[in-house]
Amino acid sequence: EREVIRYKLLKNKNDKDKFLERHVVLRKILTRYNNLNIDKIKLRYNKFGKPNVKDRSLCFNISRTQGFFAVAVSNNPIGIDIEKIRNIKNLNTSKFFCTDNELKYINNSAPKSAAFLELWTLKESLIKNTGKGISFELKRASFKIYNHKIILKLNNKIDTMHKFIMIKKMGNILSICYTGKPAKPKITVFNKI
Repeated sequence: EREVIRYKLLKNKNDKDKFLERHVVLRKILTRYNNLNIDKIKLRYNKFGKPNVKDRSLCFNISRTQGFFAVAVSNNPIGIDIEKIRNIKNLNTSKFFCTDNELKYINNSAPKSAAFLELWTLKESLIKNTGKGISFELKRASFKIYNHKIILKLNNKIDTMHKFIMIKKMGNILSICYTGKPAKPKITVFNKI
């Protein structure tokens, strides 16, 4: 019902077509993990609006950017975010969600826009993993990225519960936040749907 409402709120035919395509593909992917027919997959939502598969211990998350659509599926909470690497002219907004150490990371990086997007996708994937949406205070989470390692401090304490993967491919940055097993999720890339 929520998906139908969201679909009807879209004004542009292209946006409606893309929305429908993403949600059909999502259901097809979920059938692989559920042994359910596509029309039998029912979603439920937490109080912040994050969906999961009703009557199953199956969590999923989706993200999209220009020309790409990403899906993460797990038996444990999971979050995913993908962003097209692009030049961001005004990085002043980073002060609203980045800690002082993260701002230093951005300012000491070249290009600064890519560093900004790295932190943004990590924070988005964390927020989506927790299922708290915009109620999550972004500055509570502070990321340190070095030597291909990602360390998260939540409320100034190192967090070992959340694990992260960041992939830079085909002009995009993809970040995944997962908890529990597997130790590292399997990632499958589809060139065509």
